[in-house]
Amino acid sequence: MRFIALIFTIFLLLTTNVTAISKQTDSLTTLAGVTADIGLQADSWQVVVKEKMNREQLRGYIKKLQSKNDYISSSKADENSIKYLFEHRQNQTDITEHYQVVIPKNTAYKAEFIAVFSGDVWNNKTEKAYHSRIAHMKDTYFSKHAKTFACLTTTIDGKMDGVYFLDKLTETMNVKVSQTQKDTVETSQFEKIVYGHTPMLNEELMINNESMNVQMVLKNKGPDRTTLTIGTPILITEY
Repeated sequence: MRFIALIFTIFLLLTTNVTAISKQTDSLTTLAGVTADIGLQADSWQVVVKEKMNREQLRGYIKKLQSKNDYISSSKADENSIKYLFEHRQNQTDITEHYQVVIPKNTAYKAEFIAVFSGDVWNNKTEKAYHSRIAHMKDTYFSKHAKTFACLTTTIDGKMDGVYFLDKLTETMNVKVSQTQKDTVETSQFEKIVYGHTPMLNEELMINNESMNVQMVLKNKGPDRTTLTIGTPILITEY
């Protein structure tokens, strides 16, 4: 009996560690965690999952999404591609899902499937719903080759030093800074922008021949209101 109990205990420890590791590898959870560690609360957030796929597979996805009654669908075309857009709002969890199928008119290029999860609230309820939904979505539509990017924005009280939190975040995430920009123009909203690489995030981008996976932007939004946005550089530009 003691032998069986020992095996069961080891099993529990292993599964607990696997769960913890799995959760840590989720970029959004990581960003929300380190933001909370320095005393800030995540406000808005976004996660993007992208993968190149063959056209026949994506035609099946289009039909599947069009058949869902609670999804808003539309399409548009330009000289380069045809895009199919789908939106699903989860009112119970404050999570919005957008899906986009991009089919290039040039058949030499592969089509792409993009899923975007976003919200203006991040708490225990939202986190639990997010993990459930994104796991289901990845299992349904994506392979292990999909790339996932995340970012979030937090608001800093005007009486507090935004640069202090930016530096604290840089230290907490062990960011190897590649580039820093400071805007000295009084009318500019951007106070400081930092590009770099952190071991806490997985996906990477090559920018000016340097590997980067994190960008932090300190932005003045008006009197007594500063925002700090952190995430993958390609997503930060949308905020």
